[in-house]
Amino acid sequence: TFPATQSRDPAPAFTFSSTDAGATFECKLDGDVLGACTSPFSPGNPGEALHTFEVTAIDHPALNRATASVSWTLDVTPPVIVATGPELLSNDTTPTVAFTVDAGVTTECTLDAGQPIACAQQFSAGPLGDAAHSITIHATDLAGNTSDRTFQFVIDTIAPTFANVGGVTGL
Repeated sequence: TFPATQSRDPAPAFTFSSTDAGATFECKLDGDVLGACTSPFSPGNPGEALHTFEVTAIDHPALNRATASVSWTLDVTPPVIVATGPELLSNDTTPTVAFTVDAGVTTECTLDAGQPIACAQQFSAGPLGDAAHSITIHATDLAGNTSDRTFQFVIDTIAPTFANVGGVTGL
């Protein structure tokens, strides 16, 4: 069993077996011989990058070999969301958030405490009433890493009124 082609597991484990009960195994990671190994095998944390794990089954008395390999990308970095959105105080009842993420990243947007909906590059809401609101962008990359970017803002469209204006004296 091998990890997915995109993984955020910093210590992947590989399981393998042979139809030859007396077979021994040799493991390699990124071309470096790790030596004799048994299943399950974990090479530790190989670091973020594209990796190739190779296991060779060697029959007894070492006359025949069979090799299997898998490549995967270790990615533990959350996606970056670059976004612009409404100011903290606004009279715009149809606020818009514009954003970018890396290729392959999926996004969902949420207004206030509502249900997330798929969105890409832009999310517009409204018309909204006077109140505190929030728009959250949730991003997920191919390895399953996630990040959020939230804009909190208050819409106020009501102009102030005077309760009492006193007379002018001393003119």
